[in-house]
Amino acid sequence: MELISHQTSWHTCRSNRLIKFDVSLGQLAVFCQGEVIGDASQRVTGVCSVEAPIDKHLAFVNQPQFCSLIDGGNGCYYIVKPDWQDKVSHGICHDNPMQAYRLILDAILATQNTAPAHGSTTIATAQIAATAQIASDASIGQDCVIGHHVVIESGVVIGDYCRIGHHSVITSGCQLGADCVIENQVTITGKTQMGRACQIGSGAVIGSSGFGFSFEGGQWQPIAQIGRVKIGERVFVGANSCIDRGAIHDTIIGDNVIIDNLVHIAHNVEVGDHTAMAAFVGVAGSTKIGKYCLLGGKVGVAGHIHIADGVQINGGSNILQSIEKSGRYSGVLPTLPATRWNRLAIYFTKLDELTKRIKSMRKENE
Repeated sequence: MELISHQTSWHTCRSNRLIKFDVSLGQLAVFCQGEVIGDASQRVTGVCSVEAPIDKHLAFVNQPQFCSLIDGGNGCYYIVKPDWQDKVSHGICHDNPMQAYRLILDAILATQNTAPAHGSTTIATAQIAATAQIASDASIGQDCVIGHHVVIESGVVIGDYCRIGHHSVITSGCQLGADCVIENQVTITGKTQMGRACQIGSGAVIGSSGFGFSFEGGQWQPIAQIGRVKIGERVFVGANSCIDRGAIHDTIIGDNVIIDNLVHIAHNVEVGDHTAMAAFVGVAGSTKIGKYCLLGGKVGVAGHIHIADGVQINGGSNILQSIEKSGRYSGVLPTLPATRWNRLAIYFTKLDELTKRIKSMRKENE
């Protein structure tokens, strides 16, 4: 039986295929509810990036720094904000060019019956590979696709229209909502509960035992981790990321959270709705991260702290204490002996005050 042999894309812009089509500029504007710039009858045959324009292809320009790359003479069409439409001969005007691009691409892919966008339920009849091992009391929803060598243990509940990639393992008591995409070689364990329309990237481990140990008699002894992982709806977890189950209480991931590849979220962490984490982020145990937060690549977050809603943390930063107000934060300092670091940290917070005093003293001596 022919099954999924590729990793299904969540955001269609992650696809590694060059999408080809032949649609008028006017029709594309309808797809995204934008306004046509120039001739609506111009034919568009594909999409491209603004950095590498292609004749009769469509690119979106979302940031001011890329406006200089717009070239009306290269045959490329552009999606731009209203303030930039005078730079474009033929294209689409939209308040959010990236959103317009997404809507257009989703519409094109839907007409081509290719990989559906996140949350779509357009899946053919149920396909279960002969090599899959499914417990007799597992509940599998309608029209699911289950790949080769998948293991689904006792008591597992899989919602309708889910796709489980090759060699994935879902252990006893886990629950997946409808429309979830589980890519190849994923492990979901620890009685994890997952909402609808989530995607878990290849190699990810959800619900593994948290890092809990007691040092006794010169040896580390493991402490049973009895919590779960609870994941909301429309959550994306990238390849080889790990989310540990709670020690006592649950690890909680809110709705519409997006997590890049190679991210680690420790036990008892709570992540608010619509938060995004780039690659190599590490969040230590029992930390609470608010809604609409953005964590750049290689951000390290200490345990048992709180980060408010709407916080943006620049890549490479180390967050060692709670952040109580929304805003942008960054900070990287070398490792020092703890006593010296604590002393310098106090000085660092007083640098503004010290600088003002020094300037005042200089003026008095002039």
